Amino acid sequence: MLEREQAQIERQKEKGEFEQVLKQTNEKKDQEIAKLTAALHSTKIDGALFTAANRHNAIDSEQVATLLRNRVRLSDDGMVEVIDDNGTVRYNDNADPLSIDEAVSEFLTASPHFVRATAGGAGTMGNAGGSTPKPTSVADMVDNWSSGGKEAYAALRKKT
Repeated sequence: MLEREQAQIERQKEKGEFEQVLKQTNEKKDQEIAKLTAALHSTKIDGALFTAANRHNAIDSEQVATLLRNRVRLSDDGMVEVIDDNGTVRYNDNADPLSIDEAVSEFLTASPHFVRATAGGAGTMGNAGGSTPKPTSVADMVDNWSSGGKEAYAALRKKT
């Protein structure tokens, strides 16, 4: 296919159709640049958004990436920039450009319904048993004065 295209270009050059050859070459170049830019955008922006959303326990990383995609762009030098509604680059508290990870973290903090629930840590009392122990009231302590109520009341008084 490439040889056929080259032969066609050579025939056009011989006929003096330089402008048409130039126009076709320019169109091919523009198509190739657009294709490469889309691939770069997909790799640098979509991949980074998806990875950051996974890292921050998003329920649906793809949805979070889609929601934030319009807040990220590639600069002229190919660097990723997080932008605001006006298209201005955003900066963090250290006056550095806001990273994708920071933007995703900020979004998930503001929208906690996009974050997976986490399991309780060590020392937490979940609702595994089905009930929470009821605190002993002073009336219960008085009623059970002889069978431990006196000690419970003394401990309560010592606390308060």
